[in-house]
Amino acid sequence: MTQTVASLTRRELRARLSREGLQLVIPPVTARITSSIDTVLEGIQILYAPYQVSDHPFADFHVHLRASQGVRRLVGRQVIFDFDGMRPFSPHPLGQAFPVFEWALNWCITNHLHEYLIVHGAVVEKEGKALLMPGVPGAGKSTLAAALMLTGWRLLSDEHILLRSDGLIQPAPRPVSLKNQSIELIRGRWPDAHIGRVVHDTRKGSIVHLCADDESITRADSAPSPALLVFPRYEATLPLPLEMDQIGRADALIRLHEHCFNFHILREEGFNRLTRLVGECECFDLRYRDLDQALEWLEHQLAASSR
Repeated sequence: MTQTVASLTRRELRARLSREGLQLVIPPVTARITSSIDTVLEGIQILYAPYQVSDHPFADFHVHLRASQGVRRLVGRQVIFDFDGMRPFSPHPLGQAFPVFEWALNWCITNHLHEYLIVHGAVVEKEGKALLMPGVPGAGKSTLAAALMLTGWRLLSDEHILLRSDGLIQPAPRPVSLKNQSIELIRGRWPDAHIGRVVHDTRKGSIVHLCADDESITRADSAPSPALLVFPRYEATLPLPLEMDQIGRADALIRLHEHCFNFHILREEGFNRLTRLVGECECFDLRYRDLDQALEWLEHQLAASSR
């Protein structure tokens, strides 16, 4: 029988996390997570409830989050992220432990999954066609991804576009990170959305995580084809509710390269994957201040796409 986080009691979950580690299947990887911090346990219990727990001895990543001890306690309790004996992050306040856990998983994927070309962006799917939304932090891509998931699209990721060698997009569904004004926007529109605890005063402001829906998690082995490439940007002072421009594929290729994490590692293979991607997509700039109109336009544009 398949075990999930939801099938474990709080006591069982705490025992696994604080002892041998929780072997959590987060497609396309398995992470062994060790921590005795209550907010990490709480976040996993709430936001990873549908995810499988494995007893297999192998894990792709070994993630350890612990509270600071000794002299560091003089400046306040902090959370420290260890990865195979390394500490790639500076310590953060202990109250930010769950966001640090999510950032740690992002770091692991970005720095190790080089079988994929990794692009910073959100990606969702509908009717077998993937919408890719690369962008810088604060562009509004996570807000769009959350809203699209809550209106019937499948979430692949709000952080990483994983481009496979066969041209398909590898799903990597995890909780969606919502920040600052986006928190109340999503919570107000979808009051039943499965949202975790708000954490304030992080390096990104206030932050909360929205659980991926069941379909996104259970269909994580189904990789769609790319169909629509949109560079979104939320602009509160935009004169119109939204503005869009179709962009050429050469321009899209150059801009996609700017959002790649590991192009310097894949090199020619990375260039070939980007070239194939832009050749299969309609490419647009999208600036918006009205979420409803942006969602309506994306629905229409995906339906009109040739693939």
